[in-house]
Amino acid sequence: MAVPKHLRFFTLFVDGENEVGKVTSVTPPKLTRKTD
Repeated sequence: MAVPKHLRFFTLFVDGENEVGKVTSVTPPKLTRKTD
């Protein structure tokens, strides 16, 4: 199951603070694997 590119209308917590109603859209960072 793939993660969507843009997340919309959900509950966001930043440093334990609830940001309900303040965030309408978030683009998550790209995840990479670091291997040796």
